[in-house]
Amino acid sequence: MINIGVDLGGTTIKMALIDDDGKMIDKWAIGTNTIDNGKHIAADISESILKKMTQFNLERSTVRGIGVGAPGFIDVDSGFIYQAVNIGWKNYPFKEELEKAIGLPVVIDNDANMAALGEMWLGAGKGAKNLICVTLGTGVGGGIICDGEILHGTCGMAGEIGHITVIPDDGGSCNCGKTGCLETVSSATGIRRLALAALDYNDSESILRDIFESKGDITSEDVFTCAAKKDPLAATVAEKRPIILDSRLAHSL
Repeated sequence: MINIGVDLGGTTIKMALIDDDGKMIDKWAIGTNTIDNGKHIAADISESILKKMTQFNLERSTVRGIGVGAPGFIDVDSGFIYQAVNIGWKNYPFKEELEKAIGLPVVIDNDANMAALGEMWLGAGKGAKNLICVTLGTGVGGGIICDGEILHGTCGMAGEIGHITVIPDDGGSCNCGKTGCLETVSSATGIRRLALAALDYNDSESILRDIFESKGDITSEDVFTCAAKKDPLAATVAEKRPIILDSRLAHSL
């Protein structure tokens, strides 16, 4: 049987065809369309998967189902997403919408929980029954495996470290409505925000500044690429993430 995995991020949706042994048959990605508070995402995923099934001559009877790792606070049993701030969902029946669009069984859990489960199965945590997985992307997430099972906690919030306050005074604004969350300094969007602020108050020559002046914007990838080239401004920004993230993780443990 074939299984379909979906990693739903705030910027990109990554998908894969996987057999029962965990072997990846194919992988691909599409952009995350957050227009109209993300109401087109289920249809986009369905359309993309159906095209891939046609490409590989897969009948629905050969597909076990779709496993989705989605950001936000999720009722695992119903697939109801209470809130996913980086997408725009609030009280959204995503499982129901995707099953209706594609006609296949869908299982949904928090993306960091799914990542933790995958690491326990075939990744860095293979063979372990207890582990913590931290995900860094558009946001910051965390998943906990305890005795071989995902620890969901109240309202599925166990391991959700991204919105813990780490900058109590004058912290950056977060999509959740708070300020100074871990996500505002340790995510890809947080790194970009810090770098733009650094460019604004520091007028020194910089490779990163050259990129900004050329493109009119920068990405977190630009920051780390420039830091690897020993650009002082980029290095200063890049060094902040591990310091703050490591400190928060140490306190959480």
